[in-house]
Amino acid sequence: MNSLTQASEYPKSDHYDGKKFFNPEKNNTNNLYDFLKWKLSSKPGPWPKHSLLFANWFL
Repeated sequence: MNSLTQASEYPKSDHYDGKKFFNPEKNNTNNLYDFLKWKLSSKPGPWPKHSLLFANWFL
């Protein structure tokens, strides 16, 4: 097993039980129906006309 994937390297905390990480404040009752309802009813926002992320690459 790769040393980056070994779970035993992390100490137990309120977000880690020794085997997996989780969000203790999140209500984990969501299911496939909830996901599909969210995805099919969501309205994406407008795309920007341009981005400044790579603007310096082309100067």
